[in-house]
Amino acid sequence: MEPLKIEKKIHALDRCGAITFAHKSDIGRKNEHTLHLNDHVEIYIFIKGDVHYLVEDRYFVLQEGDVLVISPYSPHVPIIKNECDYERFYLLFPTDALSEYPAAPMQALLHAAARQTLIRLPDSEKQTAISLLYRMSELSQRSFSAHAELLLHALAVEFVCLLNMNISGEERFADEATRGIPPLVRHVLEYIQAHAAEITGIAPIAEAFYVSKQHLATIFKKHVGVTVNEYLLTKKISNAKQLLEQGCSVTFTCFECGFNDCSYFIKVFKRMVGMTPNKYLRQNGKG
Repeated sequence: MEPLKIEKKIHALDRCGAITFAHKSDIGRKNEHTLHLNDHVEIYIFIKGDVHYLVEDRYFVLQEGDVLVISPYSPHVPIIKNECDYERFYLLFPTDALSEYPAAPMQALLHAAARQTLIRLPDSEKQTAISLLYRMSELSQRSFSAHAELLLHALAVEFVCLLNMNISGEERFADEATRGIPPLVRHVLEYIQAHAAEITGIAPIAEAFYVSKQHLATIFKKHVGVTVNEYLLTKKISNAKQLLEQGCSVTFTCFECGFNDCSYFIKVFKRMVGMTPNKYLRQNGKG
């Protein structure tokens, strides 16, 4: 299939910051997507493909039109089960932008993100939502005017309002987070989520669950798409970003997140985030 990659920053309201809208369609292949973190609230909309999705310790078997609301700093990754045509949309909302919106749906979105929510819309509303997204995609491909920018922004808000009407029902799909992976992998994900700072690597995890390191490494990589150590490091860096945003020092953050060496912490942070912890502090007005 011909790959489609659209990404557009929406600047309709300066005081609310920029929303990022993206529409992507390409050939999805196993293990080609990496575990990553955002500093934004992400709304991810799945259209088609043989794809599951991991967010923190929650694992979702996706259906057409499923919406995931992902909180900032949460490790997440699409897991391609078999090579397929993979189509999805996503919207990234800066958290400070959300707090500026007077509309209640934006605040509901923040609460949904905190729960790593799956929203499965009723069929009629699902088609409406997908139509809105394709209209946004079409607009994003045109040469832009102030009118088109405002319309794109309005469509984004309309889409969020539609989701808001269905957020309260997401608990009906709580079991979605336990399907598709063996209990061992699910329990290990939960264990890392709760104890990331204390865990030094795969060995103590294997010991805690009475399995061999080789067995754990194999089954985890098969179902999550990354190694145990990669997932653990990403979770540590996720926690580090949150502490730095609160104004904690680099040294405090390093040891609080379970790193025993500041040089190593800085190296890992720079590789994963693209800047040093000190620069990240300054960028967020804390340095």
